[in-house]
Amino acid sequence: MHTLGEMAKALNRSHLYLREVLKRFEVPLTKADSYTDAYLAFLRTIIFLRSLNIAEDRFRDLGHF
Repeated sequence: MHTLGEMAKALNRSHLYLREVLKRFEVPLTKADSYTDAYLAFLRTIIFLRSLNIAEDRFRDLGHF
């Protein structure tokens, strides 16, 4: 389990940036600030795709986020 701060540090992004990504993709935010490895993998994938200059709206429609 990871906190949002730990994931931000691991991904070299601010916790505000990660929170906004989760909101844009309508991923449920946990009240206990405890996230599974799947959240970290999801965010890592989003950041990787954005680094390739792929617009979020292009891959947001791939799944029911």
